This record gives sequence, structure tokens and C-alpha cells, in this order.
Amino acid sequence: MKFYQRIFFLTFFSIAAVHADDFTDILQDLAVQTACIGQYSATQAGGTWSEDPLDYYKPYLLAERFKKMSGNTTRTITFYGVCFDYAEFAYWDIKDNESLYVRNGMRTGLFFLAGDNSNPNVIELSVPTSTSNATKFQNGIPVRTYGNSSYKNIKAHKAQNGTRATNHAWLWVMRNDGVWLWIDPTWTDNLGYVVYGYVSNGEEIQCRPDKDFCLEYPDFLKNLPLPPKMTEWNPSPASTSTSSSYNDYSGSSSSDFNYGNYNNEFPWIFGVSATAPYPDVEEKEFSQDKIGFSFDALSLINGMTGGFSIDYLRNFEDEEKLQSWLLSICFGPRLYSNLAAYVGGGLGVGFDGNKKEEIENSKETYDFTDSFFLSYKLSLGLVLNISSLVAKVELSFNDILGFSAGAGIMLGFGY
Repeated sequence: MKFYQRIFFLTFFSIAAVHADDFTDILQDLAVQTACIGQYSATQAGGTWSEDPLDYYKPYLLAERFKKMSGNTTRTITFYGVCFDYAEFAYWDIKDNESLYVRNGMRTGLFFLAGDNSNPNVIELSVPTSTSNATKFQNGIPVRTYGNSSYKNIKAHKAQNGTRATNHAWLWVMRNDGVWLWIDPTWTDNLGYVVYGYVSNGEEIQCRPDKDFCLEYPDFLKNLPLPPKMTEWNPSPASTSTSSSYNDYSGSSSSDFNYGNYNNEFPWIFGVSATAPYPDVEEKEFSQDKIGFSFDALSLINGMTGGFSIDYLRNFEDEEKLQSWLLSICFGPRLYSNLAAYVGGGLGVGFDGNKKEEIENSKETYDFTDSFFLSYKLSLGLVLNISSLVAKVELSFNDILGFSAGAGIMLGFGY
């Protein structure tokens, strides 16, 4: 069902007064386009619609996409009017264009298929996966759930008749500030306006859609709330459920999920570390004369780590009297959700305290600048984070201490 030739358009030529933010707009856009594609594909394949479906969007916004979906191409992604088809299609659209959604305000990796059975007060989250990795099949599609952490004591959104959604599938997506938003492309298909909202105080709350995304706009939509702006969101604390074994979720916790495709994000990590020559570390003979200190600033985002440090290295043991100040940089991949590796290097200015005596002993004229030289450092290391606490372990070679080992502790500030 995944359609690799899709072209994602996010074009807004006018923003109505109810415009909330770019992230809200991109989700409404996704709901509408999924609804259009679902109707057109079912119509072309001889589905329940005998005529062309209603155009929920301005034609020029969808012309390229439907041109790509002509003939047999469309038949390969036919929607049969089943809600899971719509939800899965929207999920893969986010997956295929994740960087675009992230740039517009989505938290990396946090988007899931949402659904319930006959109980509208428990929502299950899952992700499409391979058959070998699946924990269940939904509408013939292998999906993976993650035990009790996949079940949320959240009341599903309401239909027009006031009853809550049951035996239904839709989509959950997290915004950068920790607010969960949802879209229901199937109901967008049926009703002619975007059905979407956010999660708060134990329920899915439907929001007022932007008129630019709607063919129909009944009066009651005007009374629906807008989703909270990022600067306005002040979630209430999560409550504890004693009536079931499911985890309770109020929309306020970003650590409630730890799925395989999600890494903790820390745009800013600050701390200090110390370095000593490797023989000293091995023999546990530390000396204040041979040691280094670093002020570290790192970042752990988008599956990568990187940053810089300001290093001070000194070797005053015996008659060496060497010291240097370096600016080092590093970068590397996230190996696991809590572990990253990096390589790095630095350049700086070194000072040789013995140089004056050496030059004067050789009967040459000493100049103050003769004591300075170019200093360098090469390094590789690991970064481990437990919640906001971050540890750094590093092996390096530098021209002041030689082969060295270091460690440090840092504090991360992030999502």
C-alpha cells in the first residue's frame, strides 16, 4: 500500500483567521490529501463511488499527485473504504517525508497508527512493520505494538451523533512541545471538512479546521476550539488509573513513549570533563602536573551527536612545562536511543615553559613568541544519557599528554 512515487505538496496561498501554526496546517493538509486519494483510487478501481468524488482541494494543488496515480499505479494502492487504509496511507506519507514534518514542528519519530475496538476509552498505538516483527495483523497489515505502553486510557473523538469512535483507526502525531495531535482522514473523507484535534485531560478534543481545507463548513465548526499554540500550552499533570492495567496519559509527558524509532532529543548539553595520560589511568597514579580539563557543549538530535569543547592541557612534570589551550569539535552517529559515538579533533595554541632557558643556553636571542607552538588533539568517545544526565568517555592523543583517557558528566536540556 505504500506509494513511493507520491509528491508531497504543502502550499498555502491564503491563511484564514483560524490559522494556528505550520504544524497544524501540515496535518490538515495530510488529512485532506489522504481523503482525496482514497476516494479517487476507490472510484478508479470500481469501488463504491460511481462518479468522481468531491474535490476537497483546489485542483492545482493535487494535479501532479493524481497525474502520478493514473491507470495501474492507482490500482496498486486502492482504498476499500476501510479506515485502516486511510490511517496507514497517512502514516507512510509522514514516514516518507519525515524531515518536512520535523521542520514544520513534529517531534522526530513520534507518529503512530491509533485505533480502538469496542471500547472508546482505550486507544492503541502501533506502527507498520515486517511480518517477522509483527505482534498482530490489522486489516491484513503487520503492525507492532509495545505491550502496555501502546495502550492509552484516552477517550476517542466523537462522531457527529455524539458517540465516540469505536472499531476505528486514525493517526496520532506529537508536536515539538509534547502535545499530541490527531487526524482522522476517513471522517475527513466522509464529511467534507478536516476532522482533527489534540489530546488533553484524558480525551481527544476536536478542533476547528481552517476553511482553506474544507469543502463544507457547518456552523458548529465555528464553536470548536483551536489547538493550543506552543506558547500557550500548559498541560495538567497526568492522573493515575487504578481501574485497569493500561498506562494513563494526559498529553503532558514526552517520555511516555520509547519506541524503536525514537531517540531522546537534547539540543543542548553542557558539562565538564577531565583527562589524564593513559599510563597514569592504567596505574592509577594521578598527578596534578599532568592533567587536562574541558568545558563541553554537545547536542543529541536527529540520530546524530556533535558539538565542541574548550580544552586546557598541562604537563609540568619534571622539566617539560608544557600547556595548551584548544578548541575541539566532534560528531558521530546515535548507536542506540541512549548511546552515541563520536570522532573529533582540535587545534590550539601551546606554550613551552622551557623554551626560554633552552634558547638562552644556546647563546641565541630569545623572543617571547618562541615559546608558543601549534597544539593538536585527536579523539574518539562515547556519550551515554540516562534521562537528562549525560556521561562522556573519551580516548585521545595530544601533543601535551600523549595517549590519554578522560571522562565527564553533563546535563542535557531538550525535549
